[in-house]
Amino acid sequence: MILDGYWKRDLYQIRAGLLFWCKMGFSALSEHRINRGLLYSAAIIRKIAEDEKEAEHAAENNQMTMPPLPIIKTSIPVKRYRHIDPDKFFVNSKVFLDDYDLKHAKTDQLSLFQVCNQIIHSYAWAVVHQGRRIHGVLFASDREKEIDAFYLALEDWISTIQTVIDNSAI
Repeated sequence: MILDGYWKRDLYQIRAGLLFWCKMGFSALSEHRINRGLLYSAAIIRKIAEDEKEAEHAAENNQMTMPPLPIIKTSIPVKRYRHIDPDKFFVNSKVFLDDYDLKHAKTDQLSLFQVCNQIIHSYAWAVVHQGRRIHGVLFASDREKEIDAFYLALEDWISTIQTVIDNSAI
């Protein structure tokens, strides 16, 4: 379990860094810092969610009552893009963004745990920007790359990090 308070401090710093680099505009350095912040925060948040699941399971097995565990119940809005070219992965073994139907997004809600898993196990990854304005990230995990890619707005991720800081038991 991750019970020390340093994780919350790290999440606070990552959140501040993401806000800063988004304001700086798109560059190779801001892209790197955003990638690093997303990956590190996803790893921390997934561990918190795993700990909550473990605590919930232990409480059920021992017939104990527990206070609400907010992180495993948190969801986050994403846009889902269907994979449309089933043969390319086998031929090229690389993911191309044009393999997805980027013109037809389906708005969805995924659990925070699912989003963290998708980010941590991402096979396809792109920071989405228009000119210098950074909007979010497009990603697909190694297991689901031939099904869907997901778009996550950075403002939603930054807001979610704040929710974790405010509501987690760490």
